[in-house]
Amino acid sequence: MSRLDGVIILGGDGRALIQSHFRSSDALPRSHIDHFNHASSSSSSAQLTPLLWVPGIPPPSQPFANDDNNDTDELSKGKQRERNWQDALAEQGAALAHIQHNTLTFLAPLSSETNPLLPLTFLRTLLSLLAIYSGGLASVNEHAVREHFDVVYQLLEETMDDGWPLFTEASALQDLIITQSWLDRVQKVVSATGLSNIPAVPAPQATELSSIPWRRANVSHSWNEEFYADVIDSLEGVLDHQGRALSLDLFARLACRSKLSGNPEVTLSLSTNAPIAGLLTDAVLHPCVRHRKWMKERVFSFVPPDGQFELAQFRIGDPLAFPVGSAHASARTSKSGNVQMPSGGNGWERDVPLLLQTSFDVQPLEARNGDSTASSNPTTQPRRQNAHSSSGSRVEFSLTVQSKIPPNVPLENIVVSINLGPGAHSVDAAASGGGVGSGPEVSTPTSNLTSSLMNSGGQDMLKTMTDAFSTTVAALGTGAVVHSGGKSGAWVFDQGSSMLRWEILRLGSAAERPATLKGSFMTSDMPVRIASGVRTTFSIPNHSLSQVRVGSVQVAGEGPSMKMFKGLKVFKGIRTVVEGDLEWRRF
Repeated sequence: MSRLDGVIILGGDGRALIQSHFRSSDALPRSHIDHFNHASSSSSSAQLTPLLWVPGIPPPSQPFANDDNNDTDELSKGKQRERNWQDALAEQGAALAHIQHNTLTFLAPLSSETNPLLPLTFLRTLLSLLAIYSGGLASVNEHAVREHFDVVYQLLEETMDDGWPLFTEASALQDLIITQSWLDRVQKVVSATGLSNIPAVPAPQATELSSIPWRRANVSHSWNEEFYADVIDSLEGVLDHQGRALSLDLFARLACRSKLSGNPEVTLSLSTNAPIAGLLTDAVLHPCVRHRKWMKERVFSFVPPDGQFELAQFRIGDPLAFPVGSAHASARTSKSGNVQMPSGGNGWERDVPLLLQTSFDVQPLEARNGDSTASSNPTTQPRRQNAHSSSGSRVEFSLTVQSKIPPNVPLENIVVSINLGPGAHSVDAAASGGGVGSGPEVSTPTSNLTSSLMNSGGQDMLKTMTDAFSTTVAALGTGAVVHSGGKSGAWVFDQGSSMLRWEILRLGSAAERPATLKGSFMTSDMPVRIASGVRTTFSIPNHSLSQVRVGSVQVAGEGPSMKMFKGLKVFKGIRTVVEGDLEWRRF
C-alpha cells in the first residue's frame, strides 16, 4: 500500500480553495484539477466514478543545464530510483479519488498503485472532522472553508504526514488544533471599541504529542470514569411493492463512548447465538483494535480514543444470494405470527418491521383554450398530440404505513420520503390514524416551528419534535412549511428538491390502525416523473435483529484495590438499537 500525494479542496467554481503540501511538482495538482473540471463538465457529478484516470501527468521538474553536474552523484540511490520511477509513471498517468459535499469537492491524487479504499476513506474522515469543527455536515461549505482557512489548513497538515494518514480522531486533534473560542472573539470586538475590564483569555497550554495517534496525552476525567457501548443493527435493502426482498442485508456496528483517564486497557467480548466466525463477516475494525487478538480469540482488546468512536462494523450473515420468487425461495412466518413473508437468500425479510403501500392516480388536465380549437378536427391533429398540449396533470396519492411488530416493541422515528418530480407544486395532504402520541392539527412555517410546538405539546414534545425535524429544517431552510398531523406525524414538501417527507414519531403495533397520508398535487411534467422508489427509515430502541450483544467489558486497573481511576469502579453502559433504511418499489 502506497501513500497519498496530497489533498485538494475545490469550490463550486472548480477552483482550488486550499490544498495540502505535495511531494511532487506543482504541475501535478493543477493537472488533476483541470482533468476533474473537464470530466465534470462533460457529464453530471452523479455519473462520475469515485476513481478517475488522469493520463499524461507531467514529469517532475528537471534541474537546469547550468546546475552542478555533481548534484546527481550526491543523491542517494533511493532518491535516484524514486526519480526514475516518477519519470516512468508520468508517461502512464495517475488516479484521482474524489468525493463531493454541498458545493465542495475533495480530491486525492494517487501516483502509485494503492488500495482505493485508502483515499476514499481518508476523504470521508476528513469531511467528518470538518463537520465536527464547523458544527455539523450542513455547515461544511465554501464559506466555512474560506472563513476558517487556518483551521482547515491545520487539519490537512495534522491528519496526513508525508502522504500517510496520521491523526484522524477528533479527540486527538483537540490539543493540536485549537480554534478561537466565542469569548476570544467577543473580547477582540469589545477591545476594539476601547472598553476595559474585560477578562483576559488564558494562554493555550503547551501541547504534548501522544505516542498513540488516536488518543490525547494525559487524558484526565475529574469525576466519573465511564464507558458506553451500543450495538446498532442496520437493516438495508430494496423491496418490491408486495414487500418481497430484492436486496436485503443486515449490518451491525459497535458505537462506543469512552471517558477514561490515562491510557486504559479495555477488553470487550461479544455474545451471540451462533459462532462469531461464521456470523460476523466483512469486519471493519478501528485502528485501536489489536488485530491478532481479534483474529485468534474474537475478542476486542484496545486502548480506546477519548470520546465517541466506532469500534467495529460487520455484515451479519451472507448477502442476499438469489432473488425472492426463485425455486430456492420458501415461505416463512414473521415473528409477530400473523404475516406471511416469502423468504429467500439470507432470510432477513421476515424481520422487516413495517409494510408500506402506495397509490398514485394521475389525472391529465384538459387542454388549454388555444389548443382545444386546434385539436377539434381529428383529421388535422392526431389524438396522441392532445396529451402533449395539456397544461399538466393532477395526481392523487396515498401512503400507508403499518407496523408488523408486537405492541411491546416500539417502532419510532419513521420517515417516508419520495421525489414527486421537478414539476410538482401545490401539494396538499392530510395524515390520519396510526401514530402514538398527541398534538393538534397545525400548519407552521419552519421559522415558527419552535413556538408552535411549545403551545401544542409542552416541553417534552418540543424536544422530541425538534430532534425529529432537525435534519428537515436544516435542509429546507425557512421557506418550507411543516404540516403537523398530531399523532399521525407531520409532512413537509421542499419545492427546490421536489421531495415529500412524512415523519411519524412513533407507530402503533400491527393490531392498531395504520398511519395514512392522503393528498394531491399538481405537476407540469409530461409525462409525470414520480420516483419509482419510496424510501423509509426507522429505529427500534432496545431491540436486536442479529442477536449480537456485548457480553462483557473489562477495564484493566479498575476497582478499590487498584491504583488507576482513583480506586473507583468504571461505570459501563450497554444497549442495543435497530435502524432501518429501506427502499420500496411502487411497481
